[in-house]
Amino acid sequence: MTAHAPPIRTDALVIGAGPVGLFQVFQLGLQDIHAQVVDALPMVGGQCMALYPDKPIYDIPGLPVCTGRELVERLQQQAAPFKPQFHLNQRCFYKPMRTPSTPWSMTVSKPLTDRSAPSTVWAA
Repeated sequence: MTAHAPPIRTDALVIGAGPVGLFQVFQLGLQDIHAQVVDALPMVGGQCMALYPDKPIYDIPGLPVCTGRELVERLQQQAAPFKPQFHLNQRCFYKPMRTPSTPWSMTVSKPLTDRSAPSTVWAA
């Protein structure tokens, strides 16, 4: 029988380490809200890195063209000052036992660990 690790408490839990999740980490950081990020993929970047890292993207505001890899690198640089903790190659399992006065609680695979946060952002 495997024992559970002690719960990790954080200000916000971002589910998804793709472009939306990375930008959310930046936005939370501007508000002095620390985030932990969980993604099922083994790397940061979501579909941009998994499916088209070297394909040009033309619909990013303020950038006439960039590759998926370049976009992810820029977003990581933007989020880096806020020191997010990434939990990659892991899945979240929602625990529905929540009241308005209690934090969100998720169980994350590999290793099975609980995360507790007042806010959860689904960046899928």
